[in-house]
This record gives sequence, structure tokens and C-alpha cells, in this order.
Amino acid sequence: MEASKVIKVHPNEPVKDVLKLMSENGISGVPVVDANGKFMDMFSDADILGLTELDLNVPVEHALQRAENGESKPKHCLITDPLSKVISCFSIARTTRLACLDEKGSLQGVVTLVDLFKFLAGMS
Repeated sequence: MEASKVIKVHPNEPVKDVLKLMSENGISGVPVVDANGKFMDMFSDADILGLTELDLNVPVEHALQRAENGESKPKHCLITDPLSKVISCFSIARTTRLACLDEKGSLQGVVTLVDLFKFLAGMS
């Protein structure tokens, strides 16, 4: 999938709009990028649990800050990373999706555990 077709959001978008976008597209997570397309973080359905007050009008950036509780794990890999590094990134981040970035930090795509399993199953 081309980077321009990756579903992404900006940090100032309200959580309710992001949830609607995720629901409409049948996805459980979405990359958050800045105005220049640089990856910032990954927002997922699990981040809703970090909201102590169910205020869905807060920007996605605030919801992520509350969900992380000062604990920041890398939620990305580089498109040039070898398979072993990608697997390591999944393990460290304890997530089901990673943003794939180029050397400049621009979002190029998203890889999921399902993608990884399909790839590994096809290897001989």
C-alpha cells in the first residue's frame, strides 16, 4: 500500500473522530503523524482504557499521554530493518501493529502481527 493511502490522523483530532474513522475502516489502530507526515505515535482501541474520564472530545495526543503514563515504547520499525529487528520491535512494544518508517521518520505503512504471521507461514 502506498504511504499516501495509509489511514492516519493528526495529534489535534478529537478521539471521537478517530474512533469513528477506525470503526468505518474496520481497524483497531491508526498512526498519528505531524503536519509533515512524520510519525509521532500509534493510537489504538486500547488507549481508550487510559482515559480516566470518558471525554471523547480530547485530542488524540492527550489520550496517548494519559495512556502511556510516562512509559514510552517504540511502536515503529524502519522499512529497511531486517526481519529479526521487526520481530524484536513487536516484542518490545507489546503491540499488534507497528508503523513502518523511512530513514527520515516519514510514515510509509503499517505492519501487523497478522502480516508477520502470513509472511512467516509462507517462508520455507
